[in-house]
Amino acid sequence: MERPPGSAHRADYLSVSEINALARQTRGVKHRCRFIQLPLNLAWREAVTLRNQLVNDEKMPALEAAARYGLSAMCSAPLRQARLLGQIAEPLRVNFGGLSTDAQRCLQFARSTPGVTTALAGMSRAAHVEENLATARVAPLASEEYQALFV
Repeated sequence: MERPPGSAHRADYLSVSEINALARQTRGVKHRCRFIQLPLNLAWREAVTLRNQLVNDEKMPALEAAARYGLSAMCSAPLRQARLLGQIAEPLRVNFGGLSTDAQRCLQFARSTPGVTTALAGMSRAAHVEENLATARVAPLASEEYQALFV
C-alpha cells in the first residue's frame, strides 16, 4: 500500500487504510474493528491538521480517514499527562467560555473535535473527577468556535 512521502519509514506512523485492509483481510467485510485511539490535544493537533493518511489517492488527516472507514476515534492524552495545565495562553483561554480550568479547556478541545467520540483522561483524585465532569455542563464548541482555535 502506498504511503504519503515522509511517512513510510516512521516507526510511529500507522496507516488507517492499512488497518482497515488488515481487518477486512482477517475478518471479512463484517470485521469488528470499529475504533482507533490516537493522541490529540492542544499541543498535538496532527490528527486534525496533518495530511499524512492516504485514502483512495487522497491525502487527509487521521480523523478524516477514520471517518471515511466508519471508525470511531478515541483520543488519548487530552491533558498531555497534565503537561498542558497552566500552559494555555490567555488569548486561547478566552475561546473556552464557561470553563474555569485548563484541564476543562483541554477536555473541551478534545470533545469538540469533529470525529472524536471519546476523550480519555486519567484521574487520580475525586477532585479531578469533579473538575473534569464539570466540562459536560458546557456544550461542545460550535464548528466556528473550534475552527477559531487554529488561526
